[in-house]
Amino acid sequence: MFKFVFLMVTSALLLGCSSATSQVSTAQKHNPIIDTATQTKRINTTQCLDADDWYLDGFRVGKSFKAQKTAMYAQRVKFCQPTLKKGALKQFKQHWENGYRVGIKK
Repeated sequence: MFKFVFLMVTSALLLGCSSATSQVSTAQKHNPIIDTATQTKRINTTQCLDADDWYLDGFRVGKSFKAQKTAMYAQRVKFCQPTLKKGALKQFKQHWENGYRVGIKK
């Protein structure tokens, strides 16, 4: 009796695992990984008052999103505008541009 129950439980587990695996692979076939037709969306983990963060953001845009330079910079400024002090944007833009110039060379 124990062997019969053990065999049934093992069979059910194996069947469940194989069907779950096939569902994942089917879903992956229908979902494109990269959609180049849409605008790049960003996760806003931005540190608005950190000059190094502005530099690194410019670098990333220069390396990966050259064609969207203006839009990506504008998106960051719009996000950070409420937290920036008057006159600080000019300094942070310089850091962003420096990072961008290095990023396009990579």
